[in-house]
Amino acid sequence: MDRIYRIDIAGLSFAQDGVFNSLRGASSVIGGRLVGPVLGSLSSRRYTLLCNALGVAHLGIQAFSRSPLSYMSSMAPYVLGSERYVRPNHRTLVSTYLILAFSACLAWQRSAVVDAQIVKLALERGLKEGEIAAAQANCKAVGMIFAPWVYSAMYTAFRETRHPGAPYFLCIALLGLGQLLTACAGAAAMGDAKAERSQ
Repeated sequence: MDRIYRIDIAGLSFAQDGVFNSLRGASSVIGGRLVGPVLGSLSSRRYTLLCNALGVAHLGIQAFSRSPLSYMSSMAPYVLGSERYVRPNHRTLVSTYLILAFSACLAWQRSAVVDAQIVKLALERGLKEGEIAAAQANCKAVGMIFAPWVYSAMYTAFRETRHPGAPYFLCIALLGLGQLLTACAGAAAMGDAKAERSQ
């Protein structure tokens, strides 16, 4: 559905759509190289906030894009804005992951870091790797069941209005909810407690 939006609303040609996907791949590679140094210079919570803010910028630009150039400019914040870094504690694990999985179906999201933290937490609680993989697949499946229908229904409902990018606004709201959950997890759950005590 995202491809339909950028061709139908933003006006990308098929050739431009190919360029866009190439830019997205290049952006992911660059972002992967930047994660280490950026995360190393920030606390986990500040890094999470930065990534979510860039994610909002990425989705916001897309929501208001009405030309190929403006849509392609959304790749600038995508470099880190597509990344999520969450260390949920046992109280926020399921709800945080479900929100991130659902938003991943509606928008682009590299969830490797989130997955790594969930695997670490699950192993600490005695789950085996096969069980963890199955649980992650089930959580993502929930999003895959509902997300395409929600996106297409919203796009159909708002396509002829002034806000055809309404599905992106939903993604922004989900990012905000995910950020709220990580903020509620606290410094210890996010791995920042030691850093804060040393300051």
